[in-house]
Amino acid sequence: RADLGYPIQVTPFAQLIGVQATLNVVTGDRYSVVPVEVKKYALGYYGKLLAPVKPDVLDRIVERGSRTIPLTPPKLEPIVPQLRKLYPHADDDEILLRYSFDKGLVDTALSARPDYDAFAIADQPLLHLIRELSRRQKRAFITLEKSGVHLAMR
Repeated sequence: RADLGYPIQVTPFAQLIGVQATLNVVTGDRYSVVPVEVKKYALGYYGKLLAPVKPDVLDRIVERGSRTIPLTPPKLEPIVPQLRKLYPHADDDEILLRYSFDKGLVDTALSARPDYDAFAIADQPLLHLIRELSRRQKRAFITLEKSGVHLAMR
């Protein structure tokens, strides 16, 4: 772990460390076999490193890792603004899902979620009251006033 700049020990980085450690033990020669993911991590493909990879280790990773991986990660364009244009009514959670998963899977998952509007909004009683009043078919004239805000419904 120290060789690779102390990556955080959560998925997938914990697995990268474990696989590389196993390969080092099995081959008897540290970094003689380097998985693609370890090389990409060391070169910064997965984001800025918490600490630098030891220079001698980085040299071995570059030398013995896949030659098809460019030494400089490509510049990625921000995707969130594009997704916000495609899905203007999506909240942050949905944007994250749409970035991470296939469109069909996200659509299926979102269509299967419960209707949260059916549940009372306990921490926003005024909003709940307004929603309920607006749903009623038979209503005359309703007026609400609070803190200088006036709402009239016919």
